Amino acid sequence: MEAERLKAFYTKSQVTLTGAYTFAPIISHDNNKSELVLNSPGAENYSGYDIAASNAGVYQGMLNWAKPLFNNARYETAAEQVLIGAQIMRIQLNSRDMTWSGLSPINIFFV
Repeated sequence: MEAERLKAFYTKSQVTLTGAYTFAPIISHDNNKSELVLNSPGAENYSGYDIAASNAGVYQGMLNWAKPLFNNARYETAAEQVLIGAQIMRIQLNSRDMTWSGLSPINIFFV
């Protein structure tokens, strides 16, 4: 299971979608009345961002596709690390099983 996850992480394509919205309301002073306008159709006397520059907000979206080209060596290294970790866990479990069954403990040293 872990090896499959690593293979997908290091060798498969990845697609991401991001978006952003910048909100730029104004305070309209038209008709001798001040009010907050979230999306102005065209106020003439107002305070805030320039309607022509901000268009009441900025909308942005991006679709990104990434394909790793040279990650096979990294994948193989990571897969070997997972395999070694699994072997160490198996050795530790076997050593505990022997101790619990009344046998003398086995000391394992890694160099």
